[in-house]
Amino acid sequence: MKVTVAPHSGFCAWVARAVSEAERLIAEHGAPIFSTGALVHNPLETARLKNAGLIPSSAPWRLKNRNVIVSPHGIAEKLYRRIVENGNVIAADLTCPNVRKVQRIVSSCPPGRRVVIVGKWDHPEVRSVAGFCRKAPVVVSGIDEVNIVPADKPVCVVSQTTFPAALYDEIAGRVSALNPDARVHRSVCPSVEQRIKAAVELAARTDLFVVVGGRNSANTKALFLACRSVNPGAVLVESPGELERFLRGRHPRRGAAHSGRRACLRADTHRQATAGVTAGTSTPLWLVEKVRAILENQQ
Repeated sequence: MKVTVAPHSGFCAWVARAVSEAERLIAEHGAPIFSTGALVHNPLETARLKNAGLIPSSAPWRLKNRNVIVSPHGIAEKLYRRIVENGNVIAADLTCPNVRKVQRIVSSCPPGRRVVIVGKWDHPEVRSVAGFCRKAPVVVSGIDEVNIVPADKPVCVVSQTTFPAALYDEIAGRVSALNPDARVHRSVCPSVEQRIKAAVELAARTDLFVVVGGRNSANTKALFLACRSVNPGAVLVESPGELERFLRGRHPRRGAAHSGRRACLRADTHRQATAGVTAGTSTPLWLVEKVRAILENQQ
Protein backbone atom coordinates (compact mmCIF):
# COMPACT_ATOMS: atom_id res chain seq x y z
CA MET A 1 0.00 0.00 0.00
CA LYS A 2 1.27 3.46 -0.85
CA VAL A 3 1.38 5.49 2.37
CA THR A 4 1.84 9.24 2.84
CA VAL A 5 2.32 10.91 6.23
CA ALA A 6 0.88 14.42 6.37
CA PRO A 7 3.25 17.31 7.19
CA HIS A 8 3.21 18.57 10.80
CA SER A 9 2.23 15.12 12.17
CA GLY A 10 3.19 14.11 15.70
CA PHE A 11 4.62 16.11 18.58
CA CYS A 12 4.54 19.88 18.24
CA ALA A 13 7.77 21.67 19.19
CA TRP A 14 6.63 22.44 22.74
CA VAL A 15 5.43 18.92 23.51
CA ALA A 16 8.69 17.54 22.12
CA ARG A 17 10.56 19.97 24.39
CA ALA A 18 8.51 18.86 27.41
CA VAL A 19 9.17 15.16 26.82
CA SER A 20 12.89 15.74 26.25
CA GLU A 21 13.16 17.86 29.40
CA ALA A 22 11.28 15.28 31.46
CA GLU A 23 13.67 12.56 30.33
CA ARG A 24 16.66 14.78 31.14
CA LEU A 25 15.37 15.54 34.64
CA ILE A 26 14.73 11.87 35.38
CA ALA A 27 18.30 11.09 34.34
CA GLU A 28 19.63 13.97 36.46
CA HIS A 29 17.53 13.63 39.64
CA GLY A 30 16.42 10.02 39.45
CA ALA A 31 12.91 8.59 39.58
CA PRO A 32 10.26 9.29 40.47
CA ILE A 33 9.46 12.76 39.20
CA PHE A 34 5.82 13.86 39.26
CA SER A 35 3.92 15.88 36.67
CA THR A 36 0.80 17.98 37.10
CA GLY A 37 -1.47 15.57 35.27
CA ALA A 38 -0.36 13.72 32.17
CA LEU A 39 2.51 15.39 30.34
CA VAL A 40 0.90 14.42 27.03
CA HIS A 41 -2.59 13.15 26.23
CA ASN A 42 -1.47 9.90 24.68
CA PRO A 43 -1.85 6.66 26.66
CA LEU A 44 1.10 4.83 25.08
CA GLU A 45 3.52 7.73 25.52
CA THR A 46 2.25 8.32 29.06
CA ALA A 47 2.89 4.66 29.84
CA ARG A 48 6.40 4.87 28.35
CA LEU A 49 7.25 7.94 30.42
CA LYS A 50 5.76 6.38 33.55
CA ASN A 51 7.95 3.33 33.03
CA ALA A 52 10.94 5.71 32.81
CA GLY A 53 9.99 7.34 36.12
CA LEU A 54 7.58 10.20 35.34
CA ILE A 55 4.42 9.81 37.42
CA PRO A 56 1.36 11.87 36.41
CA SER A 57 -0.45 13.18 39.49
CA SER A 58 -4.17 13.86 39.39
CA ALA A 59 -3.87 15.71 42.71
CA PRO A 60 -0.51 17.52 42.66
CA TRP A 61 -1.57 19.77 45.56
CA ARG A 62 -1.29 16.71 47.81
CA LEU A 63 2.33 15.97 46.92
CA LYS A 64 4.98 16.72 49.53
CA ASN A 65 8.75 17.03 49.19
CA ARG A 66 8.80 15.85 45.59
CA ASN A 67 10.28 17.01 42.31
CA VAL A 68 7.41 18.25 40.19
CA ILE A 69 7.09 19.17 36.52
CA VAL A 70 4.36 21.53 35.35
CA SER A 71 2.82 20.02 32.20
CA PRO A 72 2.45 21.97 28.91
CA HIS A 73 -1.21 22.58 29.82
CA GLY A 74 -0.10 24.81 32.69
CA ILE A 75 -1.65 25.13 36.14
CA ALA A 76 -3.48 27.83 38.07
CA GLU A 77 -1.43 30.32 40.09
CA LYS A 78 -2.94 29.16 43.40
CA LEU A 79 -2.10 25.55 42.62
CA TYR A 80 1.49 26.46 41.76
CA ARG A 81 1.90 28.23 45.12
CA ARG A 82 0.31 25.34 47.01
CA ILE A 83 2.68 22.83 45.42
CA VAL A 84 5.68 24.91 46.48
CA GLU A 85 4.29 25.53 49.98
CA ASN A 86 4.11 21.75 50.48
CA GLY A 87 7.88 21.53 50.18
CA ASN A 88 7.95 20.39 46.58
CA VAL A 89 10.51 21.61 44.07
CA ILE A 90 9.26 22.77 40.66
CA ALA A 91 11.95 21.00 38.64
CA ALA A 92 10.64 22.57 35.43
CA ASP A 93 7.68 24.69 34.38
CA LEU A 94 6.94 23.32 30.90
CA THR A 95 3.81 25.40 30.28
CA CYS A 96 3.41 25.87 26.53
CA PRO A 97 4.22 29.49 25.54
CA ASN A 98 0.91 29.69 23.68
CA VAL A 99 -0.96 28.70 26.84
CA ARG A 100 1.08 31.16 28.88
CA LYS A 101 0.09 33.91 26.44
CA VAL A 102 -3.60 33.18 27.09
CA GLN A 103 -2.96 33.15 30.83
CA ARG A 104 -1.42 36.63 30.54
CA ILE A 105 -4.36 37.91 28.50
CA VAL A 106 -6.97 36.87 31.04
CA SER A 107 -4.92 37.97 34.07
CA SER A 108 -4.62 41.47 32.58
CA CYS A 109 -8.31 41.69 31.75
CA PRO A 110 -9.87 44.74 33.55
CA PRO A 111 -12.01 43.90 36.61
CA GLY A 112 -15.22 44.97 34.89
CA ARG A 113 -14.72 42.71 31.87
CA ARG A 114 -15.86 39.08 32.15
CA VAL A 115 -13.61 36.44 30.61
CA VAL A 116 -15.14 33.98 28.14
CA ILE A 117 -13.09 30.88 27.40
CA VAL A 118 -14.05 28.90 24.32
CA GLY A 119 -13.06 25.30 25.03
CA LYS A 120 -13.84 22.25 27.14
CA TRP A 121 -14.21 22.96 30.87
CA ASP A 122 -12.77 19.59 31.86
CA HIS A 123 -9.61 20.13 29.82
CA PRO A 124 -6.55 20.88 32.02
CA GLU A 125 -5.52 23.84 29.85
CA VAL A 126 -8.90 25.51 30.30
CA ARG A 127 -8.75 24.96 34.05
CA SER A 128 -5.25 26.45 34.16
CA VAL A 129 -6.35 29.54 32.24
CA ALA A 130 -9.44 29.87 34.44
CA GLY A 131 -7.09 29.96 37.42
CA PHE A 132 -5.61 33.23 36.14
CA CYS A 133 -8.99 35.00 35.87
CA ARG A 134 -10.07 37.58 38.48
CA LYS A 135 -13.48 35.90 38.73
CA ALA A 136 -14.95 32.66 37.44
CA PRO A 137 -15.00 32.73 33.62
CA VAL A 138 -17.81 31.73 31.32
CA VAL A 139 -16.81 28.58 29.41
CA VAL A 140 -18.40 27.92 26.03
CA SER A 141 -17.76 24.66 24.17
CA GLY A 142 -20.11 25.05 21.20
CA ILE A 143 -22.38 27.30 19.17
CA ASP A 144 -25.41 26.18 21.17
CA GLU A 145 -23.88 27.63 24.36
CA VAL A 146 -23.28 31.18 23.10
CA ASN A 147 -26.47 32.33 24.81
CA ILE A 148 -24.85 31.91 28.25
CA VAL A 149 -22.41 34.75 27.47
CA PRO A 150 -23.51 38.06 29.04
CA ALA A 151 -24.86 40.35 26.32
CA ASP A 152 -25.01 43.51 28.44
CA LYS A 153 -21.55 43.45 30.06
CA PRO A 154 -18.05 43.84 28.59
CA VAL A 155 -16.39 40.50 27.84
CA CYS A 156 -12.93 39.28 26.87
CA VAL A 157 -12.97 36.21 24.60
CA VAL A 158 -10.10 33.69 24.35
CA SER A 159 -9.88 30.08 23.25
CA GLN A 160 -8.33 26.84 24.34
CA THR A 161 -5.21 26.78 22.15
CA THR A 162 -6.15 23.42 20.59
CA PHE A 163 -9.75 24.39 19.83
CA PRO A 164 -10.75 24.08 16.13
CA ALA A 165 -10.01 27.48 14.59
CA ALA A 166 -13.03 27.60 12.28
CA LEU A 167 -15.42 26.79 15.12
CA TYR A 168 -13.75 29.35 17.38
CA ASP A 169 -14.15 32.02 14.72
CA GLU A 170 -17.83 31.14 14.37
CA ILE A 171 -18.44 31.23 18.13
CA ALA A 172 -16.48 34.46 18.56
CA GLY A 173 -18.45 36.00 15.71
CA ARG A 174 -21.74 35.09 17.38
CA VAL A 175 -20.53 36.52 20.69
CA SER A 176 -19.49 39.78 18.99
CA ALA A 177 -22.86 40.03 17.26
CA LEU A 178 -24.68 39.63 20.59
CA ASN A 179 -22.27 41.78 22.60
CA PRO A 180 -20.86 44.89 20.90
CA ASP A 181 -18.36 45.31 23.75
CA ALA A 182 -16.64 41.97 23.21
CA ARG A 183 -12.86 41.92 22.83
CA VAL A 184 -11.90 38.81 20.88
CA HIS A 185 -8.35 37.46 21.05
CA ARG A 186 -7.02 35.05 18.43
CA SER A 187 -5.47 32.39 20.66
CA VAL A 188 -5.71 29.14 18.69
CA CYS A 189 -2.22 27.65 18.28
CA PRO A 190 -0.94 28.22 14.71
CA SER A 191 0.62 24.74 14.58
CA VAL A 192 -2.78 23.17 15.26
CA GLU A 193 -4.25 25.06 12.29
CA GLN A 194 -1.34 24.04 10.04
CA ARG A 195 -1.71 20.40 11.06
CA ILE A 196 -5.43 20.31 10.30
CA LYS A 197 -4.99 22.04 6.94
CA ALA A 198 -2.28 19.60 5.81
CA ALA A 199 -4.21 16.57 7.06
CA VAL A 200 -7.48 17.58 5.39
CA GLU A 201 -5.72 18.12 2.05
CA LEU A 202 -4.22 14.62 2.25
CA ALA A 203 -7.38 12.94 3.55
CA ALA A 204 -9.34 14.26 0.57
CA ARG A 205 -7.15 12.37 -1.91
CA THR A 206 -6.56 9.02 -0.18
CA ASP A 207 -8.73 5.92 0.06
CA LEU A 208 -7.91 5.12 3.66
CA PHE A 209 -6.97 7.81 6.17
CA VAL A 210 -5.67 7.08 9.66
CA VAL A 211 -5.49 9.59 12.50
CA VAL A 212 -3.17 8.40 15.28
CA GLY A 213 -3.64 9.71 18.79
CA GLY A 214 -5.25 9.43 22.18
CA ARG A 215 -9.01 9.77 22.49
CA ASN A 216 -8.38 11.96 25.52
CA SER A 217 -6.56 14.47 23.31
CA ALA A 218 -8.68 17.48 22.32
CA ASN A 219 -6.54 18.37 19.30
CA THR A 220 -6.59 14.75 18.05
CA LYS A 221 -10.39 14.71 18.19
CA ALA A 222 -10.57 18.01 16.29
CA LEU A 223 -8.08 16.65 13.74
CA PHE A 224 -10.11 13.50 13.21
CA LEU A 225 -13.42 15.33 12.78
CA ALA A 226 -11.87 17.68 10.21
CA CYS A 227 -10.46 14.73 8.24
CA ARG A 228 -13.70 12.79 8.41
CA SER A 229 -15.52 15.78 6.91
CA VAL A 230 -13.65 15.19 3.61
CA ASN A 231 -13.10 11.43 3.92
CA PRO A 232 -15.99 9.55 5.57
CA GLY A 233 -13.74 6.52 6.01
CA ALA A 234 -11.21 8.27 8.22
CA VAL A 235 -10.39 6.18 11.27
CA LEU A 236 -8.93 7.14 14.64
CA VAL A 237 -6.63 4.63 16.34
CA GLU A 238 -4.64 4.84 19.55
CA SER A 239 -2.27 1.96 18.93
CA PRO A 240 -0.70 -0.19 16.20
CA GLY A 241 -2.69 -3.17 17.48
CA GLU A 242 -5.93 -1.29 17.00
CA LEU A 243 -5.00 -0.55 13.40
CA GLU A 244 -4.11 -4.21 12.78
CA ARG A 245 -7.52 -5.30 14.03
CA PHE A 246 -9.16 -2.81 11.71
CA LEU A 247 -7.18 -4.06 8.73
CA ARG A 248 -8.20 -7.63 9.51
CA GLY A 249 -11.80 -6.57 9.03
CA ARG A 250 -12.62 -5.68 12.61
CA HIS A 251 -13.43 -2.15 13.69
CA PRO A 252 -11.28 -0.50 16.37
CA ARG A 253 -12.58 -1.08 19.88
CA ARG A 254 -15.85 0.47 21.00
CA GLY A 255 -15.49 4.23 21.26
CA ALA A 256 -13.15 4.48 18.29
CA ALA A 257 -13.98 7.37 16.03
CA HIS A 258 -14.83 5.84 12.66
CA SER A 259 -17.79 5.83 10.34
CA GLY A 260 -18.92 5.64 6.76
CA ARG A 261 -18.56 3.27 3.83
CA ARG A 262 -14.77 3.56 3.50
CA ALA A 263 -14.26 2.53 7.12
CA CYS A 264 -15.63 -0.87 6.09
CA LEU A 265 -12.91 -1.49 3.48
CA ARG A 266 -11.96 -5.16 3.44
CA ALA A 267 -8.37 -6.36 3.54
CA ASP A 268 -8.46 -7.43 -0.13
CA THR A 269 -9.27 -3.88 -1.31
CA HIS A 270 -6.34 -2.50 0.69
CA ARG A 271 -3.99 -3.95 -1.93
CA GLN A 272 -5.09 -1.26 -4.37
CA ALA A 273 -5.68 1.49 -1.81
CA THR A 274 -3.69 4.59 -1.01
CA ALA A 275 -3.41 5.56 2.63
CA GLY A 276 -2.70 8.76 4.48
CA VAL A 277 -1.60 9.20 8.08
CA THR A 278 -1.62 12.12 10.47
CA ALA A 279 -1.24 12.43 14.23
CA GLY A 280 -2.15 14.81 17.04
CA THR A 281 0.31 17.04 18.87
CA SER A 282 0.54 14.51 21.73
CA THR A 283 1.41 11.58 19.48
CA PRO A 284 5.10 10.57 19.36
CA LEU A 285 6.76 10.00 15.99
CA TRP A 286 7.75 6.46 16.97
CA LEU A 287 4.06 5.62 17.08
CA VAL A 288 3.42 7.30 13.71
CA GLU A 289 6.25 5.25 12.17
CA LYS A 290 4.80 1.99 13.53
CA VAL A 291 1.45 2.82 11.94
CA ARG A 292 3.12 3.71 8.67
CA ALA A 293 5.04 0.40 8.65
CA ILE A 294 1.87 -1.63 9.23
CA LEU A 295 0.13 0.09 6.32
CA GLU A 296 3.10 -0.26 4.00
CA ASN A 297 3.26 -4.00 4.69
CA GLN A 298 -0.31 -4.52 3.50
CA GLN A 299 -0.19 -6.69 0.37
